[in-house]
Amino acid sequence: MEGNLQWTVKYLRRFNPNALTIIGIIPQALFFYFMLNQQFMAAAFMIILSCIDMFDGMIARATNRVTRFGAFLDSTVDRLSDFILIAGFYFAGLISLNLFLTLFVFSYLVSYVRSRAELASNGTIKFDVGLVERSERVIYLFIVLLLEIIWPNATVFGGDLTPKLILILILLSGYTLLQRIIAAYQKLD
Repeated sequence: MEGNLQWTVKYLRRFNPNALTIIGIIPQALFFYFMLNQQFMAAAFMIILSCIDMFDGMIARATNRVTRFGAFLDSTVDRLSDFILIAGFYFAGLISLNLFLTLFVFSYLVSYVRSRAELASNGTIKFDVGLVERSERVIYLFIVLLLEIIWPNATVFGGDLTPKLILILILLSGYTLLQRIIAAYQKLD
């Protein structure tokens, strides 16, 4: 077992975590392109490929190459990816500008509140609380896109399904934001 772990770490050292972070934006950009052209199946596949974004931190930790710049870069690229994913739904004509902007703001605030609270605690307290963090948001958007592929004209309560599902994500993101604000209130003096 020890030999396998050493081999794995040696193999992972070949990958630069920061390069993986940058490369991880490529599937996001392709997602946007495919959404813009209403090629939803290809766009859904790009969301799956965007999982490369999860490997940068894992490799950095496994190979003991965690840096503050790497964390900064990862967080910055994550915000860009959030924008691209949400904008894809708007530019594909699946949601309104109001839903796009509202989800965009809540997505950023969820991340900002965590970052700001952790900074206020001098990094001594983690504020990764909440119902819908980034990974859950990406999975949720993937499911929404799959439902759009399967039932493109589905309606619920007198309206299109996709905007209703995005509204639910906005509410869940708002709840997560509230959870993080409450955690900051309770843990910060």
